[in-house]
Amino acid sequence: LPDPTQYNISTDDPDDRNETLKHAGDRRRLLDYYAELNRLSGLSEEASRRVAQGTLEAETQIAQWQYDTPYDYYQGDRVPQDDLDQHGPPLTNLSALEGEYGNIPFRRLFGAVRGACEGSMLGCAESVFNDTNNILVSDAYYYHKLNAQLPNASVHFWKPLLRTHYIYNLAPLLTQAFLNADMNMSEHLTGVTSLPPRWQKCVLATTHGLPSLSDLRFLERYFDHRAYDEGWGLVTRIRGSFLDNMETVGWMDNATKARALVKAGRMDLNLGSPQSYHMIVYPVVNNSYFNNSGLAYRAKRMRAFMKLDEPVTGREWTMRATTVNAYYDNGVNGLF
Repeated sequence: LPDPTQYNISTDDPDDRNETLKHAGDRRRLLDYYAELNRLSGLSEEASRRVAQGTLEAETQIAQWQYDTPYDYYQGDRVPQDDLDQHGPPLTNLSALEGEYGNIPFRRLFGAVRGACEGSMLGCAESVFNDTNNILVSDAYYYHKLNAQLPNASVHFWKPLLRTHYIYNLAPLLTQAFLNADMNMSEHLTGVTSLPPRWQKCVLATTHGLPSLSDLRFLERYFDHRAYDEGWGLVTRIRGSFLDNMETVGWMDNATKARALVKAGRMDLNLGSPQSYHMIVYPVVNNSYFNNSGLAYRAKRMRAFMKLDEPVTGREWTMRATTVNAYYDNGVNGLF
């Protein structure tokens, strides 16, 4: 469920308690949905219900940890507020992570990622094993609670959660019965009443699974030199207009405005597609959408980890060349 208060958590806040009570129907619907996923995967009706109930109990525990996270968790003797305001939560390294959360096998998890890259003759995550401070723990309180829970809870507590979510994540790649179960749950939670047409799903799967090949094919057919020159002139004028406007704004003092102008002048401009691709080769067959999708997702994760040791640039695309859109990414100072 989207929010911790939609689970049956413990709270002293009357508004949040009312919110929890209000979503009792959503929890019943979620329980039915989890049972159906497990039943479709081969369990009996009784076993499906048992696994669904165990899944909901584990999710409720996790929701409680999220709800209980203190707003000032990093403050006090951990990190001064001024440092938090300027830099955000502190970076850490693998050895420190193991020392802080000894029951969570982070080294084994990162090792599996590195092993997958090496199996494809690629390098990734080397800096992690050199104990570089490049790991951000975005929810330290959650990991502290998980670390404390792991030795005290039987594996049988976690198995229903892991089983159900494994099926849930694979459901879009499975038969029509799984798609219908997803559709019914989505309709209840979001109001979506129909699945996308098959052609649309095929296009999305291909462009996300074969991003470099589909991008290059699209550019070859629809984005010639004339279109590129016209587009480049447009984005250049957009940046110029932004700089001109910033010169005249009155709400910034001179020192702040000078720094802003320097940053805006360094804004990277991107048009059409990435300048280069991390191409990872894997087999694609015409008789297994499931296998193709699994290999495509694996390649996507490896590409992400390959970037771990690379400097942040203003040329990191988050959409495909076939997407008609434009945006500014303030995280990398780039216009796309």
